[in-house]
Amino acid sequence: MNKVFIRNRHVLLEDAVARIYKVDARTLRSAIGRNRDRFPAETIFKLTREEMKTLGVPLPQNRKWRPESAPYAFTDFAFLMAANILNSNAAIKASLRRIRTVCRKEKKLLGGKSVFDILFDAAELT
Repeated sequence: MNKVFIRNRHVLLEDAVARIYKVDARTLRSAIGRNRDRFPAETIFKLTREEMKTLGVPLPQNRKWRPESAPYAFTDFAFLMAANILNSNAAIKASLRRIRTVCRKEKKLLGGKSVFDILFDAAELT
């Protein structure tokens, strides 16, 4: 796994995210581009040339380096969100597993009530 500490946070580089969700990096980048509004700026960023050198990420040899060709760095938020926009079996399974976990934990925190109970109670008060 390519988990690194950069810009004061732990991140996964795009090639690791692509491997985990069993898609190629081009598919991952394309999905991010189509769903950019789901990835706030503080959750995903492109590596700078200096960061790439520091991390040992290879720079393109056959053409001039361009910032848009730099790999993405994913925070935990962006990593989890990526599962929701990709269509690979691995991404779908990961997304479902996380949603089930969140629902179970919310039910425990809400004393056995479901999120629907809370939402409907609040709607009736207005």
